[in-house]
Amino acid sequence: MVAQLHFVQKDVPIIDVHYHYFAPHILGPMGEFVIADPDETPQAMAKLGTSAVIYSPVIWSKYNTEWSAEKWAGFCRTLTDEQAKEVQKAPAQRGSFAPLPLPHISECIKALQYGEEECTPRPDGYAITTSANNIYLGDSRFDEILHECNRRSVVLFVHPSETVMPPLDTRTYGFQMIEFPTETARCLMTMIDQGTFTKYPNISWIFSHNGGSFPFLFQRVIRTLSGSKLANNGKTLQEVFASGNIYIECSQGTAAQQVLLKSLGVGSENILTGSDWPFTGKVEVEHTLREMHGPELSGLFNSREIAGIRAGNALRLMPRLKEEWIKAGIVNEA
Repeated sequence: MVAQLHFVQKDVPIIDVHYHYFAPHILGPMGEFVIADPDETPQAMAKLGTSAVIYSPVIWSKYNTEWSAEKWAGFCRTLTDEQAKEVQKAPAQRGSFAPLPLPHISECIKALQYGEEECTPRPDGYAITTSANNIYLGDSRFDEILHECNRRSVVLFVHPSETVMPPLDTRTYGFQMIEFPTETARCLMTMIDQGTFTKYPNISWIFSHNGGSFPFLFQRVIRTLSGSKLANNGKTLQEVFASGNIYIECSQGTAAQQVLLKSLGVGSENILTGSDWPFTGKVEVEHTLREMHGPELSGLFNSREIAGIRAGNALRLMPRLKEEWIKAGIVNEA
């Protein structure tokens, strides 16, 4: 029987699972994009009303398409260690999704070994993107990496990458507007069609931004995905999403989208809270707060389910953070 979490406060604290980490002292000299600093985290948490944030770096496609495997893996190690240092400063208020150097197989295996066996504290999960080297995660070329992730029962936080297809004229609009949610949909399509979630049941997958545009398309997907039942042991699309290893975080979404997620088979126990700081929240924080609280504003969930969406579901995925919250007297387990 799964132990139940009981929060001490009536107003259940919030864990933000989508909080981007920027290291100006590393990124600045490299000429990389920087719009935030870890020192801003306490102020950001106060604005957003969160009690813990899980750091994840921004992973640009050039890292896995243009950089050498050695350079990309080294950068991942550096960011893993830097995020770990931040967690050490406030272990009950910080967490880390360490980057994995996809698509490079041996480098990813080594990164997982380092994260799981040597890094202190151990990452709460690993950050990847919907594609690496223009290959979506459902592709069999990632099987060796995903087999190791499955063996270690890790959490994978999946953020959209810049568009793989079609080529984008950035003079018209930025890739983050339409293409980010569409990239998530393309990634999910390949993973379902290839049976990735069924093949690797011990991986806990977190998808950003309410699952992108996929929930809006799932009825068409049901009609057109060829062979997906065969790849998923006979499961329907809704049964795949209801299997328990697919999580959705709700940044940059609306309350109305919760109806679509529910229709797709995503239960309340698989919904997480995220902000997407600092790309949201620095200005017009009211909009960000409405997005973060979309599940509550939808009216679809009871108080127990909301407690899970705010923090309980994340704590079940992240045992290190759960132990810190128990030690801090924020939550009890019975």
